[in-house]
Amino acid sequence: MWSYDDISIVVEVIKQGSFIEASRRLDIPASTISRRVSQLEDALGIRLLERTSRKLSLTDKGLLFFEVCSPHIQGIKSELSELMTDKHLCQGKLKITAPVFLGSELLSEWFTEFMLANSQLELDVVLSNQYEDILDENIDVAIRIGPLKDSQFIAQHLFSSQLVLCASPDYLKDLKQPISLFQDLYVPTAG
Repeated sequence: MWSYDDISIVVEVIKQGSFIEASRRLDIPASTISRRVSQLEDALGIRLLERTSRKLSLTDKGLLFFEVCSPHIQGIKSELSELMTDKHLCQGKLKITAPVFLGSELLSEWFTEFMLANSQLELDVVLSNQYEDILDENIDVAIRIGPLKDSQFIAQHLFSSQLVLCASPDYLKDLKQPISLFQDLYVPTAG
């Protein structure tokens, strides 16, 4: 039984002109390479290489095999190398949602820096005080204020902030009811 990596082994043997040199390049014992080449030849029912104690040569079928398979093996190696090189490069589209004030006032500089560092990425920022459905709206990152409402999402605490309510002494003196934004907050009046 043969496997697809046997094709790569045979191509390397042909390129190097010897089992020993292919063994060095692939970091596989020469005996394993010889066995794998024989298994592939047996499975295909054709002879790819003529071997003597001093020389390795291609058969006509071996030459055809090399001409057909070598470009594909090289293409696969090149594509894999490119994938591995670009694995840290951000590409595509990233959709982020955040509350209006937070996004426009506090995160706008961060969004700009992020885009400068990731020019291959398209950033779609949705600023809204409504909680969009992350799954239905295809949102990748949701920046929220307060506790996490749905425990099946992964959350990362970004920062803490204290709420400060400011008012002039004259305003506070005339205030007789709670401020509507904070139903439980009562502002004391000057005695």
